[in-house]
Order: sequence, then structure tokens, then C-alpha cells
Amino acid sequence: MTSHTYPPAALIGDYGRAGLGLVFVLPPLFLVPPLHALGTFCFALAVLFLAFAGRTLMRQLTPLEMDESGIVAGGPWPRRLDWGALDGLSLHYYTTRRDREDGWMQLALRGQGHRLRLDSRIEGFDAIAARAACAAEARRLPLSPTTLANLTALGLAVALADEPIEVHS
Repeated sequence: MTSHTYPPAALIGDYGRAGLGLVFVLPPLFLVPPLHALGTFCFALAVLFLAFAGRTLMRQLTPLEMDESGIVAGGPWPRRLDWGALDGLSLHYYTTRRDREDGWMQLALRGQGHRLRLDSRIEGFDAIAARAACAAEARRLPLSPTTLANLTALGLAVALADEPIEVHS
């Protein structure tokens, strides 16, 4: 069994963005009458930044454990996804620059009525993606061309090239 968490250094930027957003929207919220359009707009932005901070906190508090039979997300809302019940896998790359040099990947797993999303900042992301790709191959899941290309970028194409996998767009 392996344990995977998001290192604090990987989440500090998200906490900083949430905090900075709140620093800019909370003062006008308290200085403008509540029914004023600017007050409503600042309130909506404050809720958005608080939700982002809450989501970041949930990532920090949700450790993952992976073994040969599945992956378990702990934390406040624990859930287990067995590899044998995996019915969806997608892997997307998000870039922050035009030259596509800087960015992150997001792995989305689905099965047993649960969804699990994690990004490449988590410790051991490559191992999790490799195990999920093996499970998808074993279950002969259809994978999108984007997912296949991103698995190839991770060096997982050899395992997937032996057996043809149905591709959908």
C-alpha cells in the first residue's frame, strides 16, 4: 500500500491566490451598502474565493492510499474506488503559458458511483496514473485521444500499445 498527499509547498500558491482575492474583495464589501451592485458583486467574489480556499483545504486534508485492489481517499468524506470497478478515466493537461511548457495534469477516475480527481502536484502522481491506466486497459475502457496522448506524455503508451483500446472523441 502506498500513501499519497499534496505537499504543503504545492498548495501554498492556491492558498495565496484565495487569500489575495479575499484581501481585494472584503474591504469594498464592508464599505458599500449591501444592496448596491458593487456590494453584491464583491459578495459573490468573496464566496468564490472562500470556496476555492475550502477546496484547497480539502485537498490538504484528504490523503490517498493505493494498493493493488483500488484507491482510497480519506479525509472528511472517505470513499473507495476498486480498480476492478473503474468505469471512467480521463487525463487532461492544463497549461499556464502559450508555449505549453508550464502546467499540470489532472487525472479523473470514476467508478462505483464515486468520482476522484487529483492533479499532478500530488506525491506519486505518475504511479497513480500508471496503475489507473493498467486498470483501464484490463477493463478495456474507451479512452479519449486527449487521454491517450497525455498517457503517452507520461511514458505509459508502451503498456497501452500492446492491446488496441477503443478510442472515442
